[in-house]
Amino acid sequence: DYGDLTITGMTFRNCRYALLPKRPNRFTCTDCLFIRCGSSGDADNHDNSLSMNDQNDRYINASLQKLSNGGALRMESANGLVRIQNCQVKHCLRGLRPGDCLKGGIISCNYISDISESGIYLSKVSVGSDFVTVQNNTMVNCSNNGSLCGEAQNGTIAANTIRDCWNTTSQLWSASDMTVEGDT
Repeated sequence: DYGDLTITGMTFRNCRYALLPKRPNRFTCTDCLFIRCGSSGDADNHDNSLSMNDQNDRYINASLQKLSNGGALRMESANGLVRIQNCQVKHCLRGLRPGDCLKGGIISCNYISDISESGIYLSKVSVGSDFVTVQNNTMVNCSNNGSLCGEAQNGTIAANTIRDCWNTTSQLWSASDMTVEGDT
């Protein structure tokens, strides 16, 4: 239950979740570096060399201290505009995960690489996101999807560079009235 929340120019590393704001008014995150958030950063957490069972063991066995239930950024239920721009996310369990962007937003010009789950995930906490634009991002080697939109509507995914993701470049899950164009 924050008012307007702005995070800029910070480095977050070696943590479970770097940022986990819930119910801010407007939310802005710019020019930040997220590294090894929810992950030990070991190369084999992110390079598709482990078997599915070994990867799962790293996630569910806390004693291995390899992957924890966390990630770079998980923002929930913003009542105002959400803006996440010019950030770098590397060797994390999860990438950028804004949920319930109720008044729209822009997620742009971020570089996201070597993520054990999705690079950008517009998630549903209670009602989903509306009028969010995901554009001009680079997502490389995301173990799930480059971008994943769960119950988002009236949004745009455009002009992103997405490569070497293990599942899909962009997945729309129970989404409606979305525009996807110009991704490479």
